[in-house]
Parts: sequence; structure tokens; C-alpha cells
Amino acid sequence: LGTSPLLAILAVKVLFLFTVVAHQLVHGLALVHYGRRVREFGFTFLHGFVPTFYVDVTDIFMTSRRARVVTAVSGALVHLVLGSLWLLVAAQSSPGFLQAFAAASGMIQWQALVIALYPFCFIEMDGYHVLVDVLGVPTLKSDATGYVAALARGRAASPSTREEWLWVGYVVLSVVSIVAFIAFNVWLVVHAT
Repeated sequence: LGTSPLLAILAVKVLFLFTVVAHQLVHGLALVHYGRRVREFGFTFLHGFVPTFYVDVTDIFMTSRRARVVTAVSGALVHLVLGSLWLLVAAQSSPGFLQAFAAASGMIQWQALVIALYPFCFIEMDGYHVLVDVLGVPTLKSDATGYVAALARGRAASPSTREEWLWVGYVVLSVVSIVAFIAFNVWLVVHAT
């Protein structure tokens, strides 16, 4: 196959699609473990433009907070395990395609773990669901964006309650996170040449 970095990147992306399926299957297995039912499994476009697989785990909301957190975290742990395995393969391989492929796969898997568990990005992924369960605020994103929008228009009073400060904190951390993520990726592209 040669040692082309572009070939390794393409192979990593194809493999990543399979790990997204594994991530969703593990969510489904966790759901079944808690005696609930998987209603649907399939392919969709997240937010209308991000292609992804999904499993309907809404039946988990009929269980305990612990079951909801375990189900949310379980899928993301697939990336931790696979990333670790790929990095071990890379560390044991000679320079070449296999090492490049394994190292890129490991890094992408660990990146997927962080992204899946990161709660502050306005996307309701695994980390967001853990956060709302831990805080006990099931409608955090909609409440927070609604309050901050009203605050920006002058239609809401300055935050005074714990809940209002929580909403402001969620929006601020999400905006800062998105800006930092974009800036970091721009920096990577600029410095890659």
C-alpha cells in the first residue's frame, strides 16, 4: 500500500465509520442491560448536515439517573478502548503505513472520546446528557439559550438565582469552547504546511 499519509488518513476515516457504529451499539447494549428496549437504530444527519449513525435510547429516561449516565458514557468508552489499542499498535510498529495508520486511528479515537463527552458545545451529545443528569436540569440548553437571548435583548433581569447563573455559565463555556476549537483547528492548518 505504500507509506502515503493521505492513504492512511482515508483508511482511518473509513475505519472511524465502523467505530461510530460500535459506539451506538454499545449504547444499545447498555440500554438492554438496564432492562429497556432499543426502539430504533439507523443512519441520519445530525443537525441536518453531519452524517452519523444513531440508536434510539429514549427508553432509558424511564430508569434511574445512574442508568442514564452509564448509558451515555458507555458508547464513548468504545473510543477510549480502541484509541488505546491503536496507539499500542503504533508504538510497536516500524515506521511505515501501519504505524501511520495506527497512530492516526488512535489519535482520532481519543479525540472522538473527548468530543463525545464534552458537554459545552450546544450539541446534545453524550457529555451533555451526563451534565444534565448530574445537574438535574433536563432542558439546560434550551433554557440557557432562551435566557441569554432574552438577557442580550434586555428582556430579562441580570442573573440572580443559581439556575440563571447556571444558564449563563453554560452559554459562556459553550461559546468559548467553540471559539477555542475553531482557533485551534485554524492554527493546526496554518502550521501544518
